[in-house]
Amino acid sequence: MNRKISLLLLGSALALSTAAAPAQTSSNQPVRGPFWSGTIRGPKVNEAIAMKGIAITLGPRKNAYVCYDTDLLRVSMAWTGEFLEFGNTLTKIEWPPPPQVLGTPLFSSKTGPGWAKDGSFEDPRPRHQGPLPKNWAHYQGLFQQGDRVVLQYTVNGVPVLELPDFEEVDGQPVFTRTLQFERAATDQKLLLAEGVADATFAADFAGEPAPVSIPLAAGKNLFIAGSGLPPGSRLETTPERSLILKLSPLAGRRTFRVAISQDAKATTAGSLAKKAENLRQFC
Repeated sequence: MNRKISLLLLGSALALSTAAAPAQTSSNQPVRGPFWSGTIRGPKVNEAIAMKGIAITLGPRKNAYVCYDTDLLRVSMAWTGEFLEFGNTLTKIEWPPPPQVLGTPLFSSKTGPGWAKDGSFEDPRPRHQGPLPKNWAHYQGLFQQGDRVVLQYTVNGVPVLELPDFEEVDGQPVFTRTLQFERAATDQKLLLAEGVADATFAADFAGEPAPVSIPLAAGKNLFIAGSGLPPGSRLETTPERSLILKLSPLAGRRTFRVAISQDAKATTAGSLAKKAENLRQFC
């Protein structure tokens, strides 16, 4: 009798727990967090855009992404649309090829240092493998606050915080990079993108208010705008047709932002019109 009652009680408890449980989706797709780390391939076959990459999901609709190469401290690619193609490696135990970018790239950068040392972007690594020397640029980790991800690294010995972000302005995608040097710094050069049509391009770039139009070899244009940049900053191209931002001397804890889009009006609207936040609050 006691056994029968126990079974009845157990059955009732199971029924109640089943009724109270949330409905389960039939999809077997994993739930992604704000970032994913690992080796990442670009849209082209056998194109590795980061051996040690961090792919960060951006924007309110979570439909934009940026890949940081933590060995080289560069933004290797920014794209919109779909995230990464993992195959079955997240749902089955099998030998995984590196995931591949599925969406549409807006801009990318060549394999090499994302910041210059003594004015040079020449890759100093043996066989172009592994991280940069620590006195050049060194990735230290990241902070996550909700969906926001702030990267922490050093450039020429100076601590830097960086917040990537994304928004759509009148339907046009705009990627932003907000940076904050924790100490005063001089002679800093930042790699922004590759594939520029004019190898001798140069323009003064205080960042406000008008965007700078950069013609690309593919026939399109990138529009670059900024806020909070020190006067005298410049946009320049290298003989390899990479676009760099040459920064004037920076005061410590000065926060500045760079926006990149393919639309002039969208580049200077939205968050770029607002004062850049102190990134320490996200750490």
